[in-house]
Amino acid sequence: MNAYVANQPLEGVDILHVNSRNQIDKFRVEVRPLAGAQALSEAILMALKQRGIPIPDE
Repeated sequence: MNAYVANQPLEGVDILHVNSRNQIDKFRVEVRPLAGAQALSEAILMALKQRGIPIPDE
C-alpha cells in the first residue's frame, strides 16, 4: 500500500500466515520510511485516545 499520514509518505505491506485449518493466525504490518511509520503510530495513538481506549505505559 502507499499512503500519506500527516503529510508523511509511507509504503506498507501486510503479511499473513495461515494455519493448517486455513485460519489467519499471524498478521504483521510493515511500514517504511521511519518518518511515515512514526506519523502512523501517532495517528493510531490519537484515534485510540479519542475512543477512550486505555493506552498502556502512559
